[in-house]
Amino acid sequence: QLIKQGLADQVLAFVAPILTGDANALGAAIGLSHETIAEAQPLKLISVEQLGEDVLLDYRVKPQSE
Repeated sequence: QLIKQGLADQVLAFVAPILTGDANALGAAIGLSHETIAEAQPLKLISVEQLGEDVLLDYRVKPQSE
């Protein structure tokens, strides 16, 4: 909701080398559905950092017009 309302300017995503989940698991982008990819919120990758076996992706939210 913060991205949808224009209140977030950064997204930190942690990726771990494990697959898990269940039928009730929520997605990371709930409420951000779009008709086309062109309508999706663009992000700019700022950095990638390995933390042990995990990876931290640091993104900035780009204005839709960029």
